[in-house]
Amino acid sequence: MLGFYPISSISGTLDWIKPGNGTRMFHAGVIDGRNEFVAAGVSFTRNQAVDVFHLALAKQALPWLSFGAHAKRFTTRQEQLPALIKPITGYDYGVSAAVASPKDMVAWPVQVGITADNLVHTAGYEQYVGPKQYAIGAKTNIKDILLLYADFVEGFSSGKGASPAYSGGAEISLGNDFYVRGGGFGFRDRGWGAGGGWVGPKVGLNYGYQKQTLEVSNFQHAVTMDIYM
Repeated sequence: MLGFYPISSISGTLDWIKPGNGTRMFHAGVIDGRNEFVAAGVSFTRNQAVDVFHLALAKQALPWLSFGAHAKRFTTRQEQLPALIKPITGYDYGVSAAVASPKDMVAWPVQVGITADNLVHTAGYEQYVGPKQYAIGAKTNIKDILLLYADFVEGFSSGKGASPAYSGGAEISLGNDFYVRGGGFGFRDRGWGAGGGWVGPKVGLNYGYQKQTLEVSNFQHAVTMDIYM
């Protein structure tokens, strides 16, 4: 829903999993939502196996309608491969659309987004960028105190077939720019998450964790800093 957010920011996130043999992921991104022609975002993600560059564009066509497109390029990390194996580089793409209820027509604004990701979907690339996915999500803001959201994702894996997933949660404002949130997800993978943070005029700090309770049980932690321009 990039097309509805007229903000510009730089962000960085560090994820780690316990237990996870030192598994870590770093993510950095830049968003320019104030451009009068098109909102844009670019990001870089690194984990133990792959580096991914991601470019997203969105255009607000009407006050209540936005369209977007995104592309990603990945390269496997040489230091994680045997000496005789060359790094693998690949690309994938996706599209999106979002609808926002007019603020002067409803007491609680609602936004609904639809996304199609990894549309090229090469089977050999799935372990790096994931399966082909179609998703729909919705959120509403109740008096700037309570944010409710829900998502449904249908993934289409080359090896496992269709894999539906759902998630939902809430974020509550505590005042003085502090907030807490929590939610859950289910179907093939199940678990819950919680977190909180602070958003100031120029800087935001956030911590969250997620507990997966199916197959391998683990905690995933994430710390994020946002700098607003």
